[in-house]
Formats: sequence, C-alpha cells, structure tokens
Amino acid sequence: MIRTGILLLSAAALAAGEAAEPPRQALISVMSWYTPLGALNGVRMWKRDGQGYAGARADPGGENWRWPQPEPPAAALVPGSPAYEDAQEAAARADLALIGAAGFDVALFCMAPWPRWDGQRPLAADNAPLAGFTTFQRWLRAADGTPVRMGLFPDIANQSGDHPQRVVPDPARWTRLLHGALAACGDHPALWRVDGRPAVFHFGTSGLAGNPIDKEAPGPDRGWRTVLAGLRAAGDRPYFLADIRPHDPERQAWDDLVDAVHCFAPAGPGAFMVEMQTLMHRRHRVPYVWGVSPGYYRSDARMSAWVAPDFRRFHDGCRAALAAGARFWHVMTWNDFGEDTDIAPSAFKGRCLLDVASFYATWFKAGRPPPAWREQVIVGYPRVVPAMITARSVVWGTPEEQRAKHRPDPADLAAHPGWGDWREPPYHPAMIWWAHLDRPRSLAVAGVGTVALPAGLSMGTVGTIAPGELLATCDGVPVALPAVRAAADERGGGLQYRFHDLLRPDGRER
Repeated sequence: MIRTGILLLSAAALAAGEAAEPPRQALISVMSWYTPLGALNGVRMWKRDGQGYAGARADPGGENWRWPQPEPPAAALVPGSPAYEDAQEAAARADLALIGAAGFDVALFCMAPWPRWDGQRPLAADNAPLAGFTTFQRWLRAADGTPVRMGLFPDIANQSGDHPQRVVPDPARWTRLLHGALAACGDHPALWRVDGRPAVFHFGTSGLAGNPIDKEAPGPDRGWRTVLAGLRAAGDRPYFLADIRPHDPERQAWDDLVDAVHCFAPAGPGAFMVEMQTLMHRRHRVPYVWGVSPGYYRSDARMSAWVAPDFRRFHDGCRAALAAGARFWHVMTWNDFGEDTDIAPSAFKGRCLLDVASFYATWFKAGRPPPAWREQVIVGYPRVVPAMITARSVVWGTPEEQRAKHRPDPADLAAHPGWGDWREPPYHPAMIWWAHLDRPRSLAVAGVGTVALPAGLSMGTVGTIAPGELLATCDGVPVALPAVRAAADERGGGLQYRFHDLLRPDGRER
C-alpha cells in the first residue's frame, strides 16, 4: 500500500512537471504590406503596379512575388473597401492553411502604428490603432477553427505613403494605440495568448533597435516603462515581447520590464545567430525568442546588406535553439520580398523554402528530426550574376571587439574557438543544396559540379554558377532549370536566388 502511494505521488509529480513545461511553439512573421493580392504603400494605396504584383511580374529583373497568384477579382480592388477586405480574408484562409500545414503555431502580423487614429470614430482601414488592422481582423476570422493563432506585431514607426515623413509615437500615443488594439481584439479565440494573456510581439523596442519613443526617459526602456504601466492601469495585461539589441548595455534590465525578449535581426551573420542568441538566451531570466532567417538582401538608399542564402542557418539555428531550451522559434519571414527573407510560395522559390522551414519547425517542436519526410533534392542558385556588386556583405565587428563587448563564457569559446567572427563573406554566385533521401543519389550540374548525396539529411555547396543555360541531373534524370542571366550591376536583377526541387518540378522551370 505504501509503495503504491509513492508510485501514485511520483506519477502525479511527473504529470505536474510535464504540465508546467509549456509546449514549444514555432512562430512566423507576416508583413501586412506584402499581401497575397499585391504590395501596398500605406493602407489606402497599392505600390506602383502593386495589385497582383503586376509590376514585378512584368519586370524580369524585379523582386519576388507570390506564385501561383490568387484568382484575380472581377474588378480592381480599392484598399480598405469591403471587397478588398473580403478578398484579403479569402487569401488569408489559403495562407493560413499553408502556414498551419507547415507546422507553424503562430502568425505574427506586422503592422505599423497609425498616428492619426481617432478612437471616437468608427474603426476603419484609415482609422485604426495599427495600419492594416482591419485586415488583421479578417486574418483573425480566417484563423478561427484552425490550429494557427494570430499575433499582434506592432512596428516602432510608420513610414509609408500615408506617413512618408516617418512618425514614431510617443509613450502616451503608444499607450492609446495598444490599448485600442487589445480592446478591439477582445477575447477572440484566434488571438495568440501566452500563459492566458494576449501577446504583443514588438519590433524596435530598444532605442538602439529603432527610435526611442521618449528620448528624455532613462534606460533601458526609453519610455516603454510608461507605456506598460499605462496599459496595466487601463486593465490590460499583455504578454509583451520586446525587441532588444545584444549590444544594448542595459539589455538584462529589460527582464524587469517585459515578459519575453527577442532580437529581430534577419540580416544577422550565421555565426551570430547561433553564438549571440545562445548567450542572450542564457543571460535573460525571461524567455528568449530564437530567431532565424534564410538569408538577407537589400540594396537601396537606406540600407545595403547581403547575407548569402544558406540552409545551415535553419539547421544550426534549430539545433542551437533546442540545445538552449528555447520555448519559441521564430522564422523571419513569411513574405518580406523587399528584404529577401520570404519563404511563402513564390515565383523564384516555389515552396522549397517553405518545405525546409517546415522540416525544422517540426524538428524544433518535437525535439527530434521528423522520423518520416518525403524525398527532396532542393537546389538554390542566383537568378542573375552581376559584373559589379554594390551590396555590402554584413560585417558586425571582429572577434576581439565582440568578445570585449559581450564577454562570452569559457564554455562558449571552447565550443566555438572563433566566437564573435560575425562576418559574411563577399558575394559569390554559388549553387547550394539541401536533400532528404531514403537512399543515396547523385547530383550533377553541367559546368558547376557533382555531388554524391547520402541517404538521410544533407546540405552543402555544389559549385560556382556562371551565366547561361543550366541543366541538373539527379540519378540520371535531367531537369532543365531557368537560365542564369548576366548583368552589368545589381540594377539588372539584384542578388536574389532561385530555388527548385529537382524531384518535383512545379512548372516554374519552363
């Protein structure tokens, strides 16, 4: 009898321990201005030829766009109109089906603040706490009854066709905007909650990450302490996830202010994404949200940065997040075509990056690689090879500088002797591969290289790409891939990659 009682108590304690350990969740960011129906510049206007991505589809050197396209509406859509919102809800259902099937639990809907919001007037596309909020409400409705929860993801500022001068709300305005957004969401069952509280996942919270909302306020929050106190006084209890910078000298002081922290850094070099996030995860008392991106590319007047696409960013990030005991794994992003961090089905990438991200989301949530996965041989290569490169490879200091600034633990240095070497190599037109196979196969790309693919999971580099026709052969089966164009400089097509699954040609090869 005594032994039985001990066993029952042990079983109850084990069950309680398991219940106390929350399940791991996979998150993905959705940029509200890159809708499935076209790209917006503000909430009331399409970008030039934005509806249906007409401009991108007509320009062979243009940026990526959704593929296949949703059915076109009978008439041109006016952003914010009832017909527009209906079409967005239908598109959201299709996207959420893909996001949920890929293993993601939360879609974080990024929206800029709307400085002119008047809470005394009815909610509308151009009168809401956050830009695109009425569309977010449609996504909420579309997510109801699905396994995906929708998360509020406010940006630090609004710089768009509606606010070209860039507006950063002050603490009083931020308090009103977030209170209004939370009130409008109410107790909607599809809203993402953490520990029973509505979550607010914020971008640019630290004054080092974006703009301080109160330059006179003391660190580390520069005004966010006032906002969060104001929300609590209004009866709100949001689970606030703050975006902070690893070089913020008071980064650990955020633990006393917020519920969780993250670092939205899709341009982070691969070593940084493993090494620095491991350190941040260990040093914060609140949960740290682990971030990963497939690469990064942007070259314009405001920013020039290149981080080569690399399947190991997913692979190493997933393993490191699990080793650290992370609760959340965040993929940046579903659809940011402007910064080349997108994994949504698209003209240049098919669903290749979605499949790879799904593999690692499944791995992260289960704590082990998927026991069964369909055979895939995915290759990525440049669409264009420019003769002149102007985008700068991301360099975040030398190892000596980073070690002096962040003081890694001896165990970090033992595991990574080059800790702090956060420098991306210069642009190189390489072909990369990721494969999951039941048996060994061979991969040969004419004029590029040959690789023996083992059974199981593998990834690496095939060789260097040159402009011209491209023929890949997998186990003797040829697949003609879209040719690589030559250009004088980046303006002739940028540095974006194509991705193709050689075992499942999808029609983009023609």
